[in-house]
Amino acid sequence: MAEALCQVGCKAIAIMDVLQEHGDEAAEALNKKYNIAAAFYKVDVREEQAVRDVIQSVWSSRLTSIG
Repeated sequence: MAEALCQVGCKAIAIMDVLQEHGDEAAEALNKKYNIAAAFYKVDVREEQAVRDVIQSVWSSRLTSIG
């Protein structure tokens, strides 16, 4: 899904998963291939508060300043 969003022109993307290594690799690959701001956030999506915390972190990060 992240790559499809990059293909249609998104300028920044936040990837969330529990697998740190895979997420880091995916963000790096998207950065290189599409020259976009991509960041990985490790989170267990089964934990509602953890997801809320990560979303708050994304809103506070450089990803939201991409125009």
